[in-house]
Amino acid sequence: MNRKQKIRIAAGRTAAALAFILAVWISFAVGRVDFSARLCLAAAGVCLAYSFCAARQGRFFRIFCPVCELCAAAGVAAFAAVCVSLNAFAAQNAVGARDADYAVVFGAGVRGETPSLMLTLRTRTAYEYLCAHPETRAVLSGGQGEGESIPEAEAMRRLLCGWGIEESRLILEERSTDTTENGLYSMELIREASGGGSIAAVSNAFHLRRCVQALEAAGAENVRTLSAPLPSAGAAVSMYLREFCAVVYHAVFG
Repeated sequence: MNRKQKIRIAAGRTAAALAFILAVWISFAVGRVDFSARLCLAAAGVCLAYSFCAARQGRFFRIFCPVCELCAAAGVAAFAAVCVSLNAFAAQNAVGARDADYAVVFGAGVRGETPSLMLTLRTRTAYEYLCAHPETRAVLSGGQGEGESIPEAEAMRRLLCGWGIEESRLILEERSTDTTENGLYSMELIREASGGGSIAAVSNAFHLRRCVQALEAAGAENVRTLSAPLPSAGAAVSMYLREFCAVVYHAVFG
């Protein structure tokens, strides 16, 4: 076994251990073994296969290891580029101090009737904007998914009303099941309410590009962004990994 093989074996085992630790960390952060954690576990398996192949002789193994290294480098570079791009988009299109006629708040998970921390943070961001802009109305967008006893929109309404926002300023969109439907059904309600108006999309930075695209596809123009914080670093890693996969999927399959 030569020196290069030894380095590759050590690198593969180290990468596998780090990927496994990342999967555990994400699982604790989000409270379940979600898509991102499973993706990290799969990466750990690939890294172990890489270290196994690095110890073998033969043409296939001599080709397999460099291909894995090239794919890993390309994946890391692409992930970093997507993360920077998503954050830059959210910052460049931020609503700032400008008034928006409507703040469209994109839903997140509800456990029974309890809003997740991510949903609470999005709602809190909308609350602060509504307080600073008393003429703005909020469209609370999110239906009822598996494990949810109430729609996400209703969970947000309860939070905002409990914090002192008048219910007359809130429009509930309770049919949507994904980001595309959030945008479509929210725009239908906005047209019914006033025919249109300026819009601020409220979500987390990783999600805002898709939110804006969904609203514009449904007919909105010049949508601005309002970024909510993420609950934890582990949740941030999980969400950005998921969004990266979504970006790649839509780039490949449309």
